[in-house]
Amino acid sequence: MEAKAAHARPLPPRAGRRRRRGQKRRACRTIPAAAAAAVPGSEAHAARERLLAAAAGTRRGAATPPSARQALDEAIETLCRLGEGQVYTGEDLSAAWRLVWTTEKESLWLLENGGLFGTQAGESYQLIDVAAGTLNNVITFPPGGIFNVDSVIAAEGAQRTRFKFTAATLVVGNGFPLLGGRSFKLPPKGEGWFDTVYMDDQIRVAKDIRGDTLVVERSKYVLPSNATA
Repeated sequence: MEAKAAHARPLPPRAGRRRRRGQKRRACRTIPAAAAAAVPGSEAHAARERLLAAAAGTRRGAATPPSARQALDEAIETLCRLGEGQVYTGEDLSAAWRLVWTTEKESLWLLENGGLFGTQAGESYQLIDVAAGTLNNVITFPPGGIFNVDSVIAAEGAQRTRFKFTAATLVVGNGFPLLGGRSFKLPPKGEGWFDTVYMDDQIRVAKDIRGDTLVVERSKYVLPSNATA
């Protein structure tokens, strides 16, 4: 059984909301501007290298010691400041993004509990196509397993991207008895937004509607044919 690809349709614009009394402004203000580049020797390049070094060995966020978390927070804060005013919702957002580090508990649970699918979790990706208006969240479970969630996306300002889940597919890995290789559709549920607070030719840092942080790097990935039509 195969999941059908989501038709990319722009999300309806969200009506503006007034800031409530006592509500803090977002740390990263966004206005249209040219995208930043991490030139070797620059503050952005140095912060990026500190971030990647701190994320190494944390199992993508599942085992982040306090010292690494402090280094990550400081590097992300620097990149967030440097990304202020940049436009990160254009075509440069289109890429296969491999997960480096996150605070998102559901993703980390799946990554840490691949044994439930008869294997260990492999890589996790976000596949974004701005022109098509689509986003796929993918976790691989080699050999042959994959969990894929389809979404439609639409830019909302310089750094915010809204999304809505449209389909989900679980392809059971070949190591799972009886069910190996079979594909199951799951009911998608949820919508929200994420702000890309920093992006360059190598990494992207995003903060989402729930306050979670995502660090991903550009990679190469092709969605298997058994995960979408």
